[in-house]
Amino acid sequence: MVERQLDLLKGKRQKGITPPGPSEFEIHCTVADYLRNGLAPGWIWFHPANGELRNKATGGRLKRMGVMPGVSDILLASAPYATLHALELKRKGEKLRLDQREWMGMVASIGGETAWADSVEAALLILTRWGAISTRIHF
Repeated sequence: MVERQLDLLKGKRQKGITPPGPSEFEIHCTVADYLRNGLAPGWIWFHPANGELRNKATGGRLKRMGVMPGVSDILLASAPYATLHALELKRKGEKLRLDQREWMGMVASIGGETAWADSVEAALLILTRWGAISTRIHF
């Protein structure tokens, strides 16, 4: 076991800087776990494979195949008419990019629901309000 010496002159806590909260990836995985375990009947969901670091050739192929910038992190559809719901997840303090706002505008223009959240709790409240997760799931 390696022991590290505490530097009393440096460090986020000593400087009054709050350490960052969970990453977007951590928030996303937790929300996905809730959807896997508590999705309400009549709903489907998926995460489109947008984002992540890719080489130029792969990026070009995916763009040619229809990958679009700004598509929300989690897409859901509900019965009976397959209404589209788009949920964008962000790390605490981050804001939507222009292409994400444009995508959400397109979803809203066809009668879909859109929202974004910067915490697991906020995302679960949105999903509960939409009816996508069972109210028996506790958070």
